[in-house]
Parts: sequence; C-alpha cells; structure tokens
Amino acid sequence: MQSEKIEFAPALDRLDLVSPSVATMLRHWKGPVPIQEIEVAEIDPAFAGGNDFCTHYGVPTAEGVNCVIIEATRGNSSTTAACLAPVNYRIDFNGVVRKALNARRVSLAPLDQVLHLTGMEYGSITALGLPAEWIILLDPRVLVPSHIVIGSGLLKAKLRLPGKALAELSLAKVIDNLAVPQ
Repeated sequence: MQSEKIEFAPALDRLDLVSPSVATMLRHWKGPVPIQEIEVAEIDPAFAGGNDFCTHYGVPTAEGVNCVIIEATRGNSSTTAACLAPVNYRIDFNGVVRKALNARRVSLAPLDQVLHLTGMEYGSITALGLPAEWIILLDPRVLVPSHIVIGSGLLKAKLRLPGKALAELSLAKVIDNLAVPQ
C-alpha cells in the first residue's frame, strides 16, 4: 500500500490548523530555532494516532512523537507534566517519571481538565502551547531526528519541527531512559 502524501507549510501561514494556545505560542516564538522551521500540515483525523499516522503518511516512527499529560502527586502537592517519546516507545511513568518529578504517585491527568486548560483536542495534545507552569519531560530520542512530527492541538493537523526546538521550551527537561521500546 502506498502512503498518502503530506504537504507541510509554515505554521504561521496556517494558524487555522493549530489550537488557539499553539497559535499564541507560535506568534510569540522566541526560540533559537527559526519560526519558519515550524510547519503544519492538514491530515485525515482518522489517522491522527501515532502509529496510524506514521503508517498512513509514510513518516518514519523515529520522527513521530507522542505526548502524554500526567499528574504527579506527593502529599498535597501536585505537578502536571507533558511526557514526550517517539512512537513505538512506552514512557516509564512509575519509575523514571515518578523519580524525575519526586512524586509518590503518577497518573494520567484528568482528560476534561487537560482539554479545558489547553484548548486542545483529545488525540492531538502537544508540547507547544501548554500552560506555562507545566513541566515538559523529553526522551532524548525526540531530539535526534532533524525534524519530528507532533500534534497541532487539533486532530486535523500535525506540526513538523526540529526536535531540538522542544528542548528550548520553558520548563523542558531531557530525561534519559524516559521511554523504552514497546
């Protein structure tokens, strides 16, 4: 089966393909990666999931990145964090993430709360445009490819950007062994 072609364009030229919070971040981008290197493409929402997207559009799984929002707690203290790892990798929530966030317990953040606070759609949560106080934990493998593909905040599109741009985000931390192959 032949992969469907995907056409990327500068994200600032197609803000209709990103969530409002992602659009705001892009408009105020200050990172050393030039804003022109952050691109967006419209996709079929039926193929928004990591493996499905990579297979359907012929994107190597090493370039596809999933984002999961978790809530880490210790006593009365709670921390929300985004965890990013390549498609086909499983994030070590109860080991590495728990230790990195000094938490007693780690669980998926309540979906309705995440969607409300980010203005993003389920299945397309992304590291760009998250609330400023949320920590971003990155598996080092997401920094390796020249470009990675992540959610745009809307199911109908994907962002493509240099992986190193994620390490420049506020409160981003690269965590060795954050994820293991599935």
